[in-house]
Amino acid sequence: MKDEQIKIGVEEIRNIKMTPKEKKLVLENVLTFPISITQPVRSPFTFISIFQKHHFAFYSMASLLVIVLSSGGVAFASQESLPGNILYPIKVSIIEPINSALKFSTESKAKYESKLATERLIEAETLAYQGKLDAPKEKQINDLLAIHTTALDKSIKELKQNKSDEVASSIATNFQVEMNAHAQVLDIINEQKNIGIASSEYAIGQQVENAQISTTARINADKIRVSSNNNNKEDVAQTASEYAKKIESVKTMIDSTTSDLNQITTTSPVKQKIIEDTRKTLDESKKFLNEAHEQNTNGDPKDAYSSVLKSENAAKEADIFFKTGIQLEDKNNN
Repeated sequence: MKDEQIKIGVEEIRNIKMTPKEKKLVLENVLTFPISITQPVRSPFTFISIFQKHHFAFYSMASLLVIVLSSGGVAFASQESLPGNILYPIKVSIIEPINSALKFSTESKAKYESKLATERLIEAETLAYQGKLDAPKEKQINDLLAIHTTALDKSIKELKQNKSDEVASSIATNFQVEMNAHAQVLDIINEQKNIGIASSEYAIGQQVENAQISTTARINADKIRVSSNNNNKEDVAQTASEYAKKIESVKTMIDSTTSDLNQITTTSPVKQKIIEDTRKTLDESKKFLNEAHEQNTNGDPKDAYSSVLKSENAAKEADIFFKTGIQLEDKNNN
């Protein structure tokens, strides 16, 4: 019965038509809605809190709101928007918060906030590559990164309280790898932009200084790593078989990224720098593997497994950095 009522309600909403004046007023209200990193005190009488007490009603209302927005193509179009675009506030102030509210498990909320943080960095990379990452856009992205990291931190702590340390550790590790890899991509873009400016006769006072986002990303990565740390104790593989599987998994990642590297021939200075830095990170991953072998041979499985985890993180970071950097270069040169 409830499902049928929702279907009827959806059809009725789809048939609602707004005049151009009404549409203009709605859009103006959305675009002028402030985005703040401060967390307001939760009132027991707010719209959201009332519906959160009745999950079915909240789910239904949120779903219908998404339908209203998407029926005109606004929600879909906003997904590709960047800071500075007229649809960007709709994406980050309406669509994403609604989607987050519909994540009912702590794990899914944590993964979603981690995903949003990564998307913010990808947006920064795109703008930086296009030379459009000015101070206001940088501040907006930094503020949003702070919101996502705070929400992720809260979810990580909840997972640990619920004895889901392994899940919390996995999400935190992936977040750390994503943040560090994309921060490195941003650094390379800024470095190459500065090289281009320096070679110009109009270079005076034009250095690109938008390095705040990459710094914020690394700080946030460390913050989440600390939150997920289980009393500063490293995990230890439960069996020799588990340890061996982890070793083989890391080796496979290293070999796969190395193979991708070897298939690229380029004269692009940006791609050459990406390839060079990726090889350095892979070498770091291999170094940790060698250390793990020595530690395991010397009868120290705890340190050995810790080194394997460091090797795994470096291998993941190299893969993300390489693929992101190459795709960004290709996308903006086609």
